Amino acid sequence: SAALETLPRLRYLNIDSNKLKGTFFLSDMANISVAEISANYNLFDSFSPTFCPSAVRSLSLRGNQFQDTWPSSTLTGLRGCYDAMQSLDISLNSLVGSIADFKDLGVSLVSFTASSNQLTGTLTFDAARFTKLVFLTLAGNKFSGPFPASLLHLPSLEIADLSDNALSGFLPSESTGQIEYLFL
Repeated sequence: SAALETLPRLRYLNIDSNKLKGTFFLSDMANISVAEISANYNLFDSFSPTFCPSAVRSLSLRGNQFQDTWPSSTLTGLRGCYDAMQSLDISLNSLVGSIADFKDLGVSLVSFTASSNQLTGTLTFDAARFTKLVFLTLAGNKFSGPFPASLLHLPSLEIADLSDNALSGFLPSESTGQIEYLFL
């Protein structure tokens, strides 16, 4: 809301576990330097960041009512944040779409959580792009096809959860990554 504009020193915004609904607007935060936004467990059904503050490093929209296709009009505006964003959580919504659509996620991403949606497709990961990714969870979706061997070559990945999907085939015998925990 416009009231946030009057808080230029605001760095962290937590509006978790309320009954806030409608469209979540990041554009209202254009003149503040909020670095972390947590809007979990509300009733937001659309997302309209006509301007995404470059200061946003962490955005959590877990457990809302987003029901669009990724990428969508609901979440497309996030692209302005991707290059600087380090943590993104869009889990526990009803998002549909293919993981190929996540190729736009930024190179600074350290943690990405999109579990318990209805995402589909085969999984591949660009080791050259996701050099900082440490934590990845895509559990509880509808991914199919062979286990993504490229996952084991992400240089910084330590924890990956791909459980409760429809992956098939064999596990690769080689890995160049740093993975410590793998949930299938």
